Amino acid sequence: MVNTMTNEYAAKVAKEITEMTGWRCEISEPSKNNVSLTGIIVHKDEDAFAHIVYVPDSVAYLTWDDLIENDIKDAAQEYIETINNTESGIEKINSIVTDKHEILKQVFFCLENRIWNNNSDLVSRSVGGDLQYIYKIDVSDIVGEGRMITLTKEHLVKSGLTEEELYIAALKNTPEKYPVSIEDITEILGGCTPIEGVPIYVISNNSRILGATAITYPGVAEELEDIFGDFYILPSSVHECIAIKAVNDNTKELCEMVRMINHDVVNPLEWLSDHIYKFDDGELISIEE
Repeated sequence: MVNTMTNEYAAKVAKEITEMTGWRCEISEPSKNNVSLTGIIVHKDEDAFAHIVYVPDSVAYLTWDDLIENDIKDAAQEYIETINNTESGIEKINSIVTDKHEILKQVFFCLENRIWNNNSDLVSRSVGGDLQYIYKIDVSDIVGEGRMITLTKEHLVKSGLTEEELYIAALKNTPEKYPVSIEDITEILGGCTPIEGVPIYVISNNSRILGATAITYPGVAEELEDIFGDFYILPSSVHECIAIKAVNDNTKELCEMVRMINHDVVNPLEWLSDHIYKFDDGELISIEE
């Protein structure tokens, strides 16, 4: 449930934006990984692309006594500047996400949890267990570092693409844009071994951003099988997975480890799954305790 303070803060900032600019604003409460977010949807032009800006998580821990009068005005002004700075790129982004050839050239996929992110508007493809692919286009060079567009079914309709065409393009593009990285965890930890005598490797991409998807790249499972023989996959976040040699019947302990790390270490917005996985005849399957 969204924090009351966050909602009230968003409403006041939205009102301030409208008073400063005349733009229509509405409050949005989307969910990501079962985490409720609070955003302000800003309609600068009723016939154009709507902008959304998110209220920081830290607001939930404030009281009105912590804020001064100018805080709301400053936040509104910051959001207005952000929207104006990205406005020039919106037309270019729209031209990309409605153009079949541009999408096919730039699209890549990443993994997310299918159960925690049940958005029927997005284009998705089941991978196994509670995991699915969603499709993105990186627009960092247009509107700022780290910004991506997640493709929806409406984008497919406007571009004339099919879901299968999108998948085939992403299957080719993703490993090329973001090559796999497979590292022995002892090298990352400076020689330390988390579990004595048990090989553990970290699988991601070369950017370490949304790199858990690399576990599904063609040839990766076979490379890990050469290293381990039998192995399990621990989805430590959307950014990486852990591959660990299957030793005895330790699946219960590994599942507990994944849940503990998720809930104690990883940002909830970056959770991938509470389950562990293995490959069976090339298929990624969830292991039940």
